[in-house]
Amino acid sequence: HEDGQKGVSNSPHKLARLQMPHDMTGMSVLDIGANEGYFCAESVRRGAARVVGIDVEQQRVDFANKRYGG
Repeated sequence: HEDGQKGVSNSPHKLARLQMPHDMTGMSVLDIGANEGYFCAESVRRGAARVVGIDVEQQRVDFANKRYGG
């Protein structure tokens, strides 16, 4: 997920529709069906204090961990 990179599910497009708060300072986030971790990373970027993403597909979890860290 580089700037402008769609990824598997066009996450930047979904982000525009999701209406996440711009300031998530101190929030805790649970992303169920985290896929490649895009929204987890975006939550951290917006200041979330704790972010947990889960997904049933190990391949996607591995991608998220490799790309964004633990």
